[in-house]
Amino acid sequence: MIYDVIWHHRSSRAKAIGRAAIRHHGFLVIYREPHQLLEDLADGAVGSYRKILIEQLGKAQLLIIDDLGMRKLPPSGAKDLLELIMRRYERASTLITYNRLRAAVRKRFNAGCIVTRS
Repeated sequence: MIYDVIWHHRSSRAKAIGRAAIRHHGFLVIYREPHQLLEDLADGAVGSYRKILIEQLGKAQLLIIDDLGMRKLPPSGAKDLLELIMRRYERASTLITYNRLRAAVRKRFNAGCIVTRS
């Protein structure tokens, strides 16, 4: 998780990591902002292609979710995001940029060891 007060620093770093993963390791990288990602998942549930979308997101070696916390999540958003992260857990890398204060990040994710940069 990348935390930084200045939004473009977070996004720039996340994109640079994604480009390096593609260039140096040939990784399949997907970059999405949370509201786009969650809209796609919600649309997929209506159009019955949600399972296919989850599988595609799961196949990417690196999923970048940029600027979590910039907008309020839709009602099913937290559940959808958790499902996606849990499916990827220990199988693929997920990089999340977050715009909240460090203490809020640790409290929200119940984690004592999150790498952050001020």
